[in-house]
Amino acid sequence: PLKRPAESVADGGEQRKKANTSSTANGTDDVEKIARGIQEQGNLAYKQHRYQDAVDFFSQAIAVYAERPAPAALLSNRSAAYVGLKEHAKALEDAERCIQLKPEWGKGYSRRGNALHGMDRFVEAKEAYEKALQFDVNNQVVKLSLQSCLTQIEKAATAKATSQFGAG
Repeated sequence: PLKRPAESVADGGEQRKKANTSSTANGTDDVEKIARGIQEQGNLAYKQHRYQDAVDFFSQAIAVYAERPAPAALLSNRSAAYVGLKEHAKALEDAERCIQLKPEWGKGYSRRGNALHGMDRFVEAKEAYEKALQFDVNNQVVKLSLQSCLTQIEKAATAKATSQFGAG
């Protein structure tokens, strides 16, 4: 079961119902405000390596957008939390949805690479990291992830060559 943030526990979910029907005068609607607050709790949980809590909070924030697609950043964040839990298939699913929503954003491809890397699908992960770097050429984290992936590909090739050499 999803944990609800303290402010929504007290109102029995009324904030979410209200968020789906009203907007503020400055154009930022209640849905985004509520989701942002929940997302911040997820970000904190993630930073504290409480990945299941982070997934729960990000899932709640995504659910606030019941009437429309959730922002790609929420899917990206939940994908990262799933990687922390080693639930790579779920991480990949969120990364793919993130890319669909925001195809010109490197973070989605980076999350895709992380999920594939965790699944030992190194060639696909390499391609995803390279795509991420097309959008964010100076991202050192992605560069390190790509290098790690290339190392894994090289190890696999060496192991294959060694086993073929030994078999002959």
